[in-house]
Amino acid sequence: MKQKQIDDGDGDIGIGQVEDGPEKVVVAVHQEVQEPRYAVPLEEREIDASCQVEQTKVSEQMDIYRGLSRLKEAERTCITLFFMEDLPIEKIAIVTGMPAGTVKSHLSRGKEKLSNFLKQNGYDGK
Repeated sequence: MKQKQIDDGDGDIGIGQVEDGPEKVVVAVHQEVQEPRYAVPLEEREIDASCQVEQTKVSEQMDIYRGLSRLKEAERTCITLFFMEDLPIEKIAIVTGMPAGTVKSHLSRGKEKLSNFLKQNGYDGK
């Protein structure tokens, strides 16, 4: 089989594989013709600032996940449900099967450990 440029008659041109002989198309991959998009020029410093903000957000999220990974499972579960899922202590107690006082203890210890980890890694606690 040979590859050959194929025109399907609708203006769509692609590359396909054809058998030798009276050009029997076996597989054709069409490339859609797209209208050119209007490009808005950005100044280089705008792009750099935008990338820097995104990179900072990703870096902070990674630090938080690394900090969470250092917690005990019960602490991590309580912290995640409380801060990321916005569940109140009573609902966390129901979900985890722990007494509300135990949930509060895990939250307190988990926050302290996470805070210490982040401070050790350059965050000032604000």
